[in-house]
Amino acid sequence: MQSLDAVSSEIIDAIGAADSLDALEAIRIDALGKKGRISLMMRDLGGMDDEARKQAGQALNKVKDEIATAIDAKQTMLASAALNARLSGSNAQVSLLNYQMDVAGISRIAVSDSQEVNLYPRGGRITVNEGMDFDFDGRINAGLFSYWGQGYSFDYDYFKIDMPQFDSMRFKVKEFNPKPGERAALVNVQTLLQYLQE
Repeated sequence: MQSLDAVSSEIIDAIGAADSLDALEAIRIDALGKKGRISLMMRDLGGMDDEARKQAGQALNKVKDEIATAIDAKQTMLASAALNARLSGSNAQVSLLNYQMDVAGISRIAVSDSQEVNLYPRGGRITVNEGMDFDFDGRINAGLFSYWGQGYSFDYDYFKIDMPQFDSMRFKVKEFNPKPGERAALVNVQTLLQYLQE
């Protein structure tokens, strides 16, 4: 079995070399998805004694956060480059067969400011359907929760999002020991949430 440092280095190198959002998503799933390399290493923690599990768990969580941060940074860079390329041409196309409109160049859709619900379509693409409904893949941030997946559908009439296929989730909590006199910052929970859909 490869060492954690070797696996982490290999994944970080692959993230740096990713040349498209689809390639980056494949790397994310391979590393952090429910059957990803880091997720499988997390499963092995159950067979360790308490002290070894604690040390290995901390190391895995650190690597997992480094990978997630690298993916987010690369995703921002690739999305920006893709947007710039698309802005030089058309960014919408309507099908006369089903009247769906594919729209490119959407980095974020603010659904609710008060509830902090934002949609981040993968590749900046959505498909608008009849009645202002739309479909997309990517990330949903809803308050303290973030979900990654595909096949999402926003129903405008009911103002709801159908999430039939999401593979990972992250949430935030207030930090436990804020500096005296400072407001507690929100930090990502270190626990891996897996088997979200079986």
